[in-house]
Order: sequence, then C-alpha cells, then structure tokens
Amino acid sequence: MGMVVAVIVALGWFVPAGRIVSKAGYSPWWCVVLVIPAANVILYWAFAFAQWPNLKSTPA
Repeated sequence: MGMVVAVIVALGWFVPAGRIVSKAGYSPWWCVVLVIPAANVILYWAFAFAQWPNLKSTPA
C-alpha cells in the first residue's frame, strides 16, 4: 500500500513539473534531476537565469 501512495505522490509531483518545463521549451525529462537533492537547487537556478527557448524572438 505504501508503494502505491509513493507512486501517486511522485506522479502528482513530476507531471506538473514536466508540463511547466516543457512549456518553457526544455525536455520534461529534466524533472528527473529534481530527485537528486543538491542538483535540484542548481537546476532551479539554471532555469531561472537561462534564456528560455520558447521566449527567443523569431526573425521578422
């Protein structure tokens, strides 16, 4: 029963995070890095200050 709850909680965490990251123009697989404690802080900072692919201007 505990494993079922863990899977439901993980899906409730990864699915929205993956959708947010994909809307920013990155691969949703970047959310897997959030499981690693030190890497998730670095990843948040990298996404916060990086140029997002979806916000790049297109030539007219």
